[in-house]
Amino acid sequence: MKHYTLIKSNGSFESLAPETSFEDIRKLVGGYVAFVRHPKQISGELAVNEDGLALKLPMNILASVIAGEPLVGDVVVVQTKKQFDKLQPQDVLNPVKNTLKH
Repeated sequence: MKHYTLIKSNGSFESLAPETSFEDIRKLVGGYVAFVRHPKQISGELAVNEDGLALKLPMNILASVIAGEPLVGDVVVVQTKKQFDKLQPQDVLNPVKNTLKH
């Protein structure tokens, strides 16, 4: 079973239904999907719009901090239930804090 979280470029985020399909993800990111691996502290993948830079989609600050690289547009985090259950708040907050220190 997978767990999906939508991180919008405006900084808001929401959990998605467990039955979210690849077609749903494609619609949410607004085009062709490319997957970016998470850093090890947040296991899983980030689904992004493959053409996001060419389309000049807005920067997604939260997703960029989590990924450790610049990401644009709305992003869907894809994790197994086990990966999601192991996730602790500090796993998300530490990369944000480290980015803000610099």
